[in-house]
Amino acid sequence: MKVLRGELFIDIAWVVVSAWYIGVSMHYPPAGRLIPMVVGIAALVVGVVQLIGNFVPALRPFTHQRNVERVSGDRVSALARNPDALANSPTAETRESMAEMNSTSALRSQATETERSENVRQWTAILWSAGLVAGLFLFGFLVSIPLFFLAYFTLQKNQRNWKLAIVSAIVMGAITFGVFDQLLGLHLYNGLIFTSLAG
Repeated sequence: MKVLRGELFIDIAWVVVSAWYIGVSMHYPPAGRLIPMVVGIAALVVGVVQLIGNFVPALRPFTHQRNVERVSGDRVSALARNPDALANSPTAETRESMAEMNSTSALRSQATETERSENVRQWTAILWSAGLVAGLFLFGFLVSIPLFFLAYFTLQKNQRNWKLAIVSAIVMGAITFGVFDQLLGLHLYNGLIFTSLAG
């Protein structure tokens, strides 16, 4: 089974970031270490299973939700390789064979289109993830997390919803500040720009 590079890249990045997050959370104060460690370990386990699913065909329906469709019928394949065989077939059989070939061709075309849209979706996810990481690096957690949710639900093609965008940005901003910064005292990274302005 073909391994898509976009999927493989996302799965490797998932494992690397999860492992890095576990390493970072080990330096948190004891009171604030438990939740990030649980989240990090769970994410790492999911990432490893996803990564293995790229190379083990039996796991792919569970890890990547791709329906594997096999082209049925050696007869159709044989007719596709030898179109002259149709000329020697009875009329009814010829029509049946042609219908099978057309159906197979339509399935292949649909599979190709599905694969294209899947690749676009994967690269879109990579770009959104890269944007979030860049935002965290430049502006820090307190600004980037709510802005990410606001941007995602207003700019994403199938997710445009202003109410959901505003509510999710407020909720995620409150959780980031109230729980992680104030309650757990994690002292979240302020970002390169704000750190430079403060210094």
